Amino acid sequence: MPHLPRARALASFATASCADLTSTRGGMTRRAVCAALLTSLCALPIAASHAQQGRGDFPNRPLRIVVPFAPGGATDIIARTVAQKMAERMGQAVVVENKAGANGNIGAAQVARSEADGYTLLMATSAHAINQTLYRKLDYRITDFAALSNLASVPLLLVVNPTVPAKTPKELAAFAQRPGAQVNFASGGTGTAAHLAGEQFNTLAGVKMAHVPYKGGSQAQNDLIGGQVQAMFANLPEVLPQVSAGRLRPWR
Repeated sequence: MPHLPRARALASFATASCADLTSTRGGMTRRAVCAALLTSLCALPIAASHAQQGRGDFPNRPLRIVVPFAPGGATDIIARTVAQKMAERMGQAVVVENKAGANGNIGAAQVARSEADGYTLLMATSAHAINQTLYRKLDYRITDFAALSNLASVPLLLVVNPTVPAKTPKELAAFAQRPGAQVNFASGGTGTAAHLAGEQFNTLAGVKMAHVPYKGGSQAQNDLIGGQVQAMFANLPEVLPQVSAGRLRPWR
């Protein structure tokens, strides 16, 4: 098991850093967005388990947070924001490293193989748990990690390319049910919350939108804006600027 004082210290720094975000961001809009982040994606920084006995001067060198998705997505945004606050509080650099692929499995496996000394963390999402039932074989066990802190909850927002003639979920379902219709929805990877939300929409609406997985939400968003895919259940922080600019249309 992880060295308890070290794990507690990491959890304290991570939680306090997240609290800093709520207290230092002024303005009604920013506070509302931060409150949403703290209430609907489980983002957990996770340290490799079976740790050796730690030293009392922890941390005495830079830490690393592995983000198992591409840069620019909600997980990456949260990791970089919290890393900055952790660095300020701990007096050590906190480096964010993106290792995208296989719905987070590549980054998770890298952290599982790292030395269990508390200096390498994983910014995991709900996919970390979903993958245990989605893949027959993984290069790690979920018990190889110890959860430190629940940092954020991120709501999903249904968005479409502005050329899609649908302004509500009901209209999107009708659009997808047209004879010969080929409607695709994007996600940041197979098994992500965004993917499962799209499949649930298919089931509830009785439609068959095709799923197109990407290595991260930012890549999926780029193709959605370009018109290669028509819809996406996206993490709010990563699409909010595009919605505000009119490049993507949210449901009403």
